[in-house]
Amino acid sequence: MSDYLFLSEEWVQQIPQAINTNASYQKSAKGISDRMAFLVKGDHPAANGGETHFYLEIKNGQCVDAVREKRTKADFFLTGSYENWKAVLDGDMDVIKAITKGKIKMKGSMIRMLKNAIPTVKLVGCFQSVPTRYA
Repeated sequence: MSDYLFLSEEWVQQIPQAINTNASYQKSAKGISDRMAFLVKGDHPAANGGETHFYLEIKNGQCVDAVREKRTKADFFLTGSYENWKAVLDGDMDVIKAITKGKIKMKGSMIRMLKNAIPTVKLVGCFQSVPTRYA
């Protein structure tokens, strides 16, 4: 199995399968439908300039769209530095704590995000299951 360069087009394309085949996430996310726009700030090997965008759409716990592009319509906008996102995906920083402490900035309903904290953590686990390299 190949490692995919973090935030590359190929890495983003692995996300739907990682989400849709994860039984733990599926069980926790049943009934959840969200559109999430991610912004990663900073230069890194897969960057086109100083920021990288990707977008996910979840319907009833299934990932129906994952693209490496900027989207202006979403339920949640999550912005953080490359270093902070890497720390979250490496398991060195809890995603909920990163959001509540402002390491990852979020626009969207904080109440809804906290209500769905378990599926959110499991979603990060899906990201972590993609074989990833950082350089």
